[in-house]
Amino acid sequence: MRNNHGDRGRQRPNFWVGEQQCIGRPQLFGQLKLSVCAVAVLDHLENLNRAVQSSSKSVASMVSAMKITVGALNDLRDEDRFQALFEEAVMLCRDSDVPFPELPRQRRPPKRLCGPAPAHAWTTPEEYFRNQFFQVVGTAVTQLKLRYDQPGLHTYMQLETFWR
Repeated sequence: MRNNHGDRGRQRPNFWVGEQQCIGRPQLFGQLKLSVCAVAVLDHLENLNRAVQSSSKSVASMVSAMKITVGALNDLRDEDRFQALFEEAVMLCRDSDVPFPELPRQRRPPKRLCGPAPAHAWTTPEEYFRNQFFQVVGTAVTQLKLRYDQPGLHTYMQLETFWR
């Protein structure tokens, strides 16, 4: 019997079965609850998207919306802010009767790449997710600055103010 992939005798895997198996894993579901931290970043970015996609906005207002968003994201780069978000995620896990966040499996790099030095390993889930959270915030801020702090855009803003 042939399936869509040309393999004989093998059935095509069902996407929904795979998704149910993934969601059924408690450690994955617990880590999905840490999306509380990601929502804090994505909420600001979604507000910026709404402001930028409006047809009645000028380029200057779009750049000022970007600066406001960067300021809000920089406010998230605070240890106390992360601690509050992480505690909220842990309380969500507790209330939902879901296992708490866990460290991912530690993989040893090949000896030819790391030599005799031990690989870095986080000791707590909080340390691991702190690193992930600050990387997400840093990447978002950097990419916003790269997209909106361009010489061509500033020239267009000057033309826009000239024609008003």
